[in-house]
Amino acid sequence: ICERLERFAIGIENGESPRLMITMPPRHGKQISHSTPVLTENRGWITHGELVVGDYVFTPSGGSVAVLALSEESDSNMLVHVSTGESIRCHENHEWTIYDRRQSKMRTVETKWLAGTKLTNGPIGSRGGRYNIQLPPVSGLVIEEIPLEFDPYTLGAWLGDGSRGKPCISGDKNDYPIIEKINNNGFKTSAAWIHPTTGVITTSFAHQGFIQELRRMGCLDEKHIPKRYLYSGVTQRFELLAGLIDTDGHCDSKTGRVRFTTADKRLADDVMDLTHSLGFQPYMQVEQPKLSTSGIQGKKEYYVVGFQQTAHIPCALKRKRAISIDPAQRKRAITKVEFLPNGEKGRCIQVDSPDGLYLVGKSLIPTHNSEIGSKTFPSWYLGRNPK
Repeated sequence: ICERLERFAIGIENGESPRLMITMPPRHGKQISHSTPVLTENRGWITHGELVVGDYVFTPSGGSVAVLALSEESDSNMLVHVSTGESIRCHENHEWTIYDRRQSKMRTVETKWLAGTKLTNGPIGSRGGRYNIQLPPVSGLVIEEIPLEFDPYTLGAWLGDGSRGKPCISGDKNDYPIIEKINNNGFKTSAAWIHPTTGVITTSFAHQGFIQELRRMGCLDEKHIPKRYLYSGVTQRFELLAGLIDTDGHCDSKTGRVRFTTADKRLADDVMDLTHSLGFQPYMQVEQPKLSTSGIQGKKEYYVVGFQQTAHIPCALKRKRAISIDPAQRKRAITKVEFLPNGEKGRCIQVDSPDGLYLVGKSLIPTHNSEIGSKTFPSWYLGRNPK
């Protein structure tokens, strides 16, 4: 289409008839499937099919942009697999902005091109093996701070080591900096006692509305991160993560590698979302029951969320702070593209962003929107013929 428009423009400049008609479905095929999850600033997590004009989606730079237009439906017959473990269903004409390691340059290509190109070089997992097609880096989501009724660090600490149904937090005697930070954040200790066998100290915060607020948020009987806290301001989310790491996390201070462990699948999923939103690249593993450092034998499977720190987390415990970090992210790659129709439909969107990129999927994968020819062609033509 661009080539046809260019020939038409040159024809006008040469005195030929200034008339052209192109008939085609608007933005045909440049689409993502309806079922694909997408994070919006105004409505939280919804599906791509639920997007409407006026919604705000996030970009790789961490900002948000408005959805300007939607296309008609078409088939989502391709499956694009990403190194995060997630797969995105789309049309064969859907575009991706990628870094091609073979040519050492960024380019925007269609899914059908990806399906026909060599995605790997050498055996993956072995020395010298690598993926050829990488996705643009994604920064942490830039969201304005909001009024929170409950201190985010304290919430994170309770979610990690809190007693379900009670305003209490248990921990080692050497973990007093956690309690001190909670005290400084407005929740004073009402009582504390030591377990006669394990030596674990349990601290209660019974008189400052602690339990009432946990109940109001729905966390008291089912541990999870409320959406309001999950997508609060950057500083607020880092404080929330610090509370989680101080209690149920481990940090290799030399490498900055972090592992958070919990028996609650919902909480583990929330921590995945939280760390993705801060620009980290987490993964999740399931481990069998084991003996805790407090001497308690576990009975449930454990979910471990791990990630490499690329920014400092403000933990209260010195041993859980990284000495140094590398802010560079490991680049994510497209690992496989296959034609796998399942009857699902989708549509494309146009976003108010110069580079046309926005994020889809639970792991916040950058992808490309469609472009309106009626907007870019006149600009291009007028640039050639300013008079």
